[in-house]
Amino acid sequence: MSGVNGYHELFELMVDKGASDLHLWVPSPPVLRIDGVLTPLSEFAPATPEYVETVFDEITTAEQKNTFLEELELDFAYSIPGLARLRVNALKQRGRLALPSAWYHTKSHPLMNWGYQKSAKGLFSNQGDSSWSPDLPAAASLLPWLL
Repeated sequence: MSGVNGYHELFELMVDKGASDLHLWVPSPPVLRIDGVLTPLSEFAPATPEYVETVFDEITTAEQKNTFLEELELDFAYSIPGLARLRVNALKQRGRLALPSAWYHTKSHPLMNWGYQKSAKGLFSNQGDSSWSPDLPAAASLLPWLL
């Protein structure tokens, strides 16, 4: 696995497995969050500082790199056309660059295809029920498909 090509391979694997997150941090192998469970991809070698830095260099603009150098943190979007988008958070963790990212789906969620969109939108509205409490994590995870 090298540079952005290896990152694209991980991104495709993330989409194929239906993972919501991809984490790259040293010295762990890449980790996917599948159904809320962090799952290390043991078939991949542990990430090296050089690999994570190469990926960061290849998926960011010069302006983004400068912002990161000033603030030691950067949130940005990264897309692979025809596949999906990632929301990436670059940060320093234990003195090393880490790249946790979340998948923003460009295709509709299977539940939405089954007619659950109206019910899912109910997560955001109390519909007159004063005892109602929103399930914010569940609601937030559905935002890309509701908007």
